[in-house]
Amino acid sequence: MLYVQKVCIFLSRTEITMKQKTQKPVIIFISNRFGYGPTITLLHIIREFINRIDAEFIFAGSGICKEAFDFNLETKVKFIELDERNYDKIKEFLSEFKNRKVFLISCLNRLAILAANELYVPNSLVDFLTWMWNEIPQGYEKADYYFSNHFGTKNKEPYMIEMPLILGHMPDKKNVEKKYLLINIGGSQNHLVPGVQENYFK
Repeated sequence: MLYVQKVCIFLSRTEITMKQKTQKPVIIFISNRFGYGPTITLLHIIREFINRIDAEFIFAGSGICKEAFDFNLETKVKFIELDERNYDKIKEFLSEFKNRKVFLISCLNRLAILAANELYVPNSLVDFLTWMWNEIPQGYEKADYYFSNHFGTKNKEPYMIEMPLILGHMPDKKNVEKKYLLINIGGSQNHLVPGVQENYFK
């Protein structure tokens, strides 16, 4: 996955202090209460990271973000109760890692990006709704890395990095006689419902 590779490269190149060399890097994930989508998207990314990076993983959130979190991952990902729509609470939480090598990954959460910038915490934003916005939400552009799905819309900006359109498992390909092109821009496999979410294809 392109996104994971870019963050892995960042972590490998970041200068660390002697104190930090004895500790694993910390990767913090914060989504947004915009349905289940932001959290499910981060879970796909988290699973990729677990297999690629030796780090301490933390998912921070509340409400529907907590509801969508896969607690089967708790042995590898620490869940922290945090109001992800409270800038001061996010900033206070991130401040706890000022002596650690830390990287923030936010999905559709501008407050997390703004707090990270204030504390000089390296960060990235995953915006899979770039194509939908009338205007890019204020604060998104401050992300160190802005990964977007703009689908060729007017919202494409030079600072954006286009990410893969599909996150998660793809069903086995089936051969059909009729020549149709099927495009799905919503829905993803997730732990809440088994199998592929076929309703999105209808």
